[in-house]
Amino acid sequence: MFTEHLGVFGIITTEMGIIGVLPQVTQNFNISTSLAGWLVSAFSLVVAISGPFLTLLVSGINRKVILLTVVLSFVISNMVYALTTEFNMMLIFRILPAIFHPIFFSVVLVTAAKLVPPEKSSKAVTKVFAGITVGFAFGVSLTSYLAEKISLEAAFLFGAVVSMIAFVGILIWLPSMPVKEKMSYGTQLGILRKPQLWFNIVTVIFIFAAMFSVYSYFAEYL
Repeated sequence: MFTEHLGVFGIITTEMGIIGVLPQVTQNFNISTSLAGWLVSAFSLVVAISGPFLTLLVSGINRKVILLTVVLSFVISNMVYALTTEFNMMLIFRILPAIFHPIFFSVVLVTAAKLVPPEKSSKAVTKVFAGITVGFAFGVSLTSYLAEKISLEAAFLFGAVVSMIAFVGILIWLPSMPVKEKMSYGTQLGILRKPQLWFNIVTVIFIFAAMFSVYSYFAEYL
C-alpha cells in the first residue's frame, strides 16, 4: 500500500510543484510569466481531455503494467525538466505525463481496494488518497524550497527520485493484477447518458478553473 501512496505523492508533487517554481522557470528559460504558465495550463487541459477516453481504452490492461508505465513516465519527465535547456522540450514533457495522470488515479484506487478484503477496501482507498494531501502539504512545499535554496534542477530531481522509488516498489511488491471483470465499452459509455454526470463535470471544471487561475501565478506575489 505504501508504494501506491508514494506514487500518488510523486504525481501530485510533479503536477502541482511546478506552480511554486514558476518564477525560477521564467528566469532559467528567460521567458514571460504568462508563457511559463502554460506548463500548468497545458497539463490541466490534457488531463481533462484525455481522462475519459484513455481510462476507457486501458480498462482491460493488467493494472500493475498500467501503474508502472504511468509512474515511469513521471520519472522520465522530471529528468527532462532537470536537464533540458529548451522550454518547448519541457512543455512537451509536461504533456506526456498529463496524458497518463487520470489513468493512474482511476487504476490505483481500484488496485488499493482489490488488495484488501472487501470490508477494508474503503480504508485502503483512503490511505492511498492521503498521498494527495501529503503531496500538497509537503511535496509542493519541498519542491519550492529546493528550487529556491539549491536549484531548479534539484527540485525536479526530487520529483524524479520519489517517482523512481514508487516505481521500484510497485515492480517488486505489487502482484500482477490482470483484469478479470472487464465491462464492454458500450456499458462503460452508458454513464454518459446520465445528466448528473455532466452536472458534476461542469461543476468540477469551474472549481478547478478558479483554483488554478489563482494558484498558477501566486508565487509571483510572494
